[in-house]
Amino acid sequence: MIGRHKGFTLVELLISIALLSLVMVTGTFAYFQFASRWDKELGDFQQQAQTAKSIVQLEQVLKGIIPYVIRDEQGKPTFLFIGSDSRLMAVTNNGLNTAGPEVFRLAVQQHAGQSRLVYQSASLENIVLTSTEQSIDFTNKKILLDDFRYLEFNYFGWENLTLKAKRVPGTSAQWFSDYKAKEREISPEYITLKIDDITISATLDNEPSAWKGHFIKTGGIF
Repeated sequence: MIGRHKGFTLVELLISIALLSLVMVTGTFAYFQFASRWDKELGDFQQQAQTAKSIVQLEQVLKGIIPYVIRDEQGKPTFLFIGSDSRLMAVTNNGLNTAGPEVFRLAVQQHAGQSRLVYQSASLENIVLTSTEQSIDFTNKKILLDDFRYLEFNYFGWENLTLKAKRVPGTSAQWFSDYKAKEREISPEYITLKIDDITISATLDNEPSAWKGHFIKTGGIF
């Protein structure tokens, strides 16, 4: 008697292939789902890390602002500080591009429908600032923040130097959304920068007029 040959039938083989294919498709789908989620979470983490780094850098720049003395059109000493609700130009000891004194400009710019906070600067090692009419070549540029919803600068200080000097009753320092030291003859005492739900605060020199001492004694000569 001839023994029966044991093996897979064609139907069994097809069923096995179908099950194996199902397992492979399920595994592949699960892998791509996991990889996509991982990439998203990694991207979110990197974005948050970059935002945190930029916030620290902004705080560093703002806290390093000094009442840098220059001359106006009449040759009188004044300060290089021009601020609005979305722009700021001043001199900081904590530059981002040279890690030293820089004249910088922070400005909100639009790119592809998104808001960007751009830092531009020039090292004081390469230029000498003397006048409000001087043209400044901002050779360095750095995008600090991208795609935010809200940004606003505010400045705490006096309306002008005369009011602070005379201490007129009923007057005091207050908050402004626009602060030009050339017009007020004094720089602000505090700055706040609000970016979405983050607020950065910086205390500046409370007695900036002391920086003018040398120029007042020498008749405004640099």
